[in-house]
Amino acid sequence: MTVCCDCEILRVHFARLSIEKEKSCLFDSVSVYDGEKEEATARVGQYCGHRRPPDVLSTGPLILVVLKSDRTINDGGFNVTWSSEITEGYRDVLKRMLLTVLCILVCIFDSSFDISN
Repeated sequence: MTVCCDCEILRVHFARLSIEKEKSCLFDSVSVYDGEKEEATARVGQYCGHRRPPDVLSTGPLILVVLKSDRTINDGGFNVTWSSEITEGYRDVLKRMLLTVLCILVCIFDSSFDISN
């Protein structure tokens, strides 16, 4: 499952994790990748067992969640939710963009508006 949003970062929350437990998660696992590709350097975590992992934050607007299963021992599975977040720096950029758009609209509709004030 790839999650993509028009935001700065994503938060993935594991509401439930119930996957075959094995010390190295060799048989069944859920892996979370920062970005859209399944690359070792982008893997944020690999989880198995019944202990709910901590929330995962992406560094950008894409995150990949991959379930790997060998189909021999079944368990309850997992449940994740995600939310988008805007950091303070991104929020400031959005505010400046909004103010610019508002200023342009005022200038268009009110030709007597003095932008220098």
